[in-house]
Amino acid sequence: MKIASILTAFWPFSMLLLSDKSRTSKTEVKCNFTEKNYSLIPADINDNVTILDLSYNQITLNMTDTQVLRMYFLLTELYLTKNSITTLHSNSFSNLSNLEILNICRNSINVIQQDAFVGLNKLQQLHLCQNKILQLDPDLFVPLNNLKLLNLQGNLLYYFEEPQLFHLEIIVLHGNPWNCSCSLFNLQKWLNTSNVTLEHAPLGKSWAFLVGVVVTVLLTSLLIFIAIKCPIWYNLLLSYNHHRLEEREAEAYEDSFPGNASALSQIPDTNPEDTTVIFEKLHSFVIDDDGFIEDKYIDTHELCEEN
Repeated sequence: MKIASILTAFWPFSMLLLSDKSRTSKTEVKCNFTEKNYSLIPADINDNVTILDLSYNQITLNMTDTQVLRMYFLLTELYLTKNSITTLHSNSFSNLSNLEILNICRNSINVIQQDAFVGLNKLQQLHLCQNKILQLDPDLFVPLNNLKLLNLQGNLLYYFEEPQLFHLEIIVLHGNPWNCSCSLFNLQKWLNTSNVTLEHAPLGKSWAFLVGVVVTVLLTSLLIFIAIKCPIWYNLLLSYNHHRLEEREAEAYEDSFPGNASALSQIPDTNPEDTTVIFEKLHSFVIDDDGFIEDKYIDTHELCEEN
């Protein structure tokens, strides 16, 4: 009786301890080792790590890496993007039973062994995009009971049989050199009859980049055009302020300034001295025999002094 009462008294405290323990087990521990030039997965990472990012290194995921990964059994997310992986060996992730996201995009994977995904019972997202995968055995995905997203974008697949994935929701297949054959027809039929969504190529930001390039080219061309045409427009603007003399104005100007021989004939009779003065006025701007032009702005008083 005393033991029962003691257990009853300590029951709330035991439940509190259990809740704290479950809370700590769900705590995320992130470790980021991107761009460290690692060739092997480090073995001195915190054992409680849940999210491990090893992207942009030189990891090959060899047998040594497989042994190291078994220590991090609490992993829920593993990122191996942009490494040097060429082969996924059997049982590479066999001890990662809590893993939910596996991203191995942008490697050089061309071989995936039969039991490569064994042990990934809770995996929900598998990203194998932008590799060199030629073919895939549909039985490879049988261990992935909870897989919801399969990304095979940008590989070298020319045919693909429908995988045995009963919980799959999204599959990404664009960017592969598909061969129009019966196998592709069967895949299309499977996509139509199942609840799987075929995700097409995302628009992304490439359109914005293209628009930016086009606008830049147009603006540059416009500036070059303005720079070339500006002097011409300036000259046209200056010439617009001047206009040719009209016929009446020209006649009036000729009448006011007798600058030709006919005008001399119309001059009344004068003595020879007056004629000489008129001739000198008419030719006041004519170049002298010595090759110099008479400057009317020279002070006559200075000339007299020099003489």
